[in-house]
Amino acid sequence: MVCNQSGADVPSAELGGRDARTTLPSFLLPQIEAHASSTNNEVCGFIYKTHYVPLRNTASSPDRYYADPRDLARTLAQYGEPEIIFHSHPNGNLKLSQEDRRLWYYPDSTIMIGCMIEGRLRWKIYVKRSD
Repeated sequence: MVCNQSGADVPSAELGGRDARTTLPSFLLPQIEAHASSTNNEVCGFIYKTHYVPLRNTASSPDRYYADPRDLARTLAQYGEPEIIFHSHPNGNLKLSQEDRRLWYYPDSTIMIGCMIEGRLRWKIYVKRSD
């Protein structure tokens, strides 16, 4: 697993994926930041090349998320497997938890964990390695 870390003022992050390069376009960061700052609970969403799709958190908890199954089914049917799976850690810890690792259902996707610090989104991106 490799990790890249950045903040909201970075134009874009290019990360080596398993079979292709994954790019986080900077124009999506304001949408992701707005979602992360909308609640004190964890939020989650799927990032695609051209858009961000927020998913409701049915756990309504500051330390866990469970994507609404209807949102999940609708998003997967419309757009397919995400390139990046985003979720927030409102406590400021940007490390993958054991639960995050267990719930990494889409092995060809990367995971972006974010938190709001002093009104700005800070984030890390994790990529699974096949080796």
